[in-house]
Amino acid sequence: MCTPAEHDSRRHSNHMPSHSNRSRRLNTSTQHHVRRLQTLRTAIRRAVMVHHTPTQRSHPQVLTSSSRRKIPWRLSPPQKLRHRRRMRRVDNIVSVLDTALKRQAATSSVAAQSSSAEASTPTAPSESPATASLKLSHPGLFTSTPSTTTTQNVRTASTRTPPPSSSQQTPRASDTIRLIERWKAEMPTEAEMLPRDKYSMFDRKARGYRKGVHKLPKWTRVSQRLNPPGF
Repeated sequence: MCTPAEHDSRRHSNHMPSHSNRSRRLNTSTQHHVRRLQTLRTAIRRAVMVHHTPTQRSHPQVLTSSSRRKIPWRLSPPQKLRHRRRMRRVDNIVSVLDTALKRQAATSSVAAQSSSAEASTPTAPSESPATASLKLSHPGLFTSTPSTTTTQNVRTASTRTPPPSSSQQTPRASDTIRLIERWKAEMPTEAEMLPRDKYSMFDRKARGYRKGVHKLPKWTRVSQRLNPPGF
């Protein structure tokens, strides 16, 4: 049994923290404040890095949504007008080339036919007055052997090569004609196209399988007129 004074002293000693507990609590609070300071320093550094320019720091600048290139999802009315005019100019050039090549082929075929007809009919040699008088006075001299000029004319007419016909054209002209015929067979004209095919094109990754034709690279220089059926 202990006296009341000893009991009070013991209770007071139990509730009073010791020196080691006090130092442990101080160390814990200090570490907590240090961690908070480090976190704040890291956040400030990141914010400064985002707003710095590439010339101030070696790392590349972080791109934001305002610095990206933005393409509208559809064409504006002036863009549509210019697009239709470009398509009409292409159609006009194709028609002019087709007409010119057909006219050239017809002219060359007519020239080849006329030259072949001239080569098949030999021309009679011209006679001098002395030769005509000798033929009248001595008809037997000119009936046995033909003259040398007639033989030479027939030989030159037989060995003459006709000019190339329309079928024997240069490879470049034939390739051009083939390309124009393929264009006319496959590509529709601007008047025959639907507005949907004029201003949009097929894309398997887009929603609805369609995207604006202005999103195609070099779309003002490339003819995009065909799309898969059903799309």
